[in-house]
Amino acid sequence: MKPNPLNCLVRALLNLTCLVATHSTWAQSLPPTAVWLADIKDGRLGKPQLISPTTGYHNQPRFSEDGERLFFTSEQEGGQTDIVEFDLISGETRLLTSSAESEYSPIPIPGDHALSVVRVEPNQRQRLWRLDLQTLELTVLLSSVEPVGYYDWIDSDNLALFILGEPVSLHLATLSSGRSHLRFEHIGRTLRGGVKHGELFFIDKNTHPWQISAMDLDTGIVSKVRLLFPGTEDFWLSTDGSLWMGSGAKIYRSVSTDRLWRLVEDLSEYGLVEISRITLNPANQSLAIVSAFGRE
Repeated sequence: MKPNPLNCLVRALLNLTCLVATHSTWAQSLPPTAVWLADIKDGRLGKPQLISPTTGYHNQPRFSEDGERLFFTSEQEGGQTDIVEFDLISGETRLLTSSAESEYSPIPIPGDHALSVVRVEPNQRQRLWRLDLQTLELTVLLSSVEPVGYYDWIDSDNLALFILGEPVSLHLATLSSGRSHLRFEHIGRTLRGGVKHGELFFIDKNTHPWQISAMDLDTGIVSKVRLLFPGTEDFWLSTDGSLWMGSGAKIYRSVSTDRLWRLVEDLSEYGLVEISRITLNPANQSLAIVSAFGRE
């Protein structure tokens, strides 16, 4: 039986409406957050340093491969978001994008002097783009893969993608082919390539409470790693294999030999609350923290 053209048109309009509504809700509900930096010494955190404005949305930090710079998303006047670079040596901040479009989720591309970013285009498409760190030119990376919400690099040619939809889903994409394929459904926004080659860590929301799971990318086998605190969907996997998580005003760490979440630091005395994303530099000597600001 041939499909009814009218039904096809209605379905297409509904899909477009859902996509635009998803972006509009995201853009209008950006929470006020700030980015902080703290040194790590002997397993303890030093006093956090505020490196972003105290109003607006400043989020999604990621260190450069040499650990000397921190990139993050920063809300500008007018409501759009751009990518900024904080130099840990000089303490200076540089604006890397300045356009009418919004860019999110800056991550260094392995082996390339460039960042990948999620760009919300004028027609509301959300695709992955490459930002050249020398010329600051933007070019699309995966032209036919959308709508991308979050992602992480597995290696220089392979990525894990959080694809918006109902349900949200985990896709694996290959840069050289420009294609992606579905691997898992009902996931959280955090994706991390594993320390071991061919392993991906992600949040499985099919369980209660949610849990960190690991997927063997060769076999597709998924295994449970850690349960998360209720409502938490951000974690970091460090280069030494330990897991980090923020909850409330506290930072926790878990190692493979222990499997329990151990308190690292309570940062409430510094005004940090509602900690969400955290990220470590490759040497595990600096911690970037996203927190709500000035709330009791």
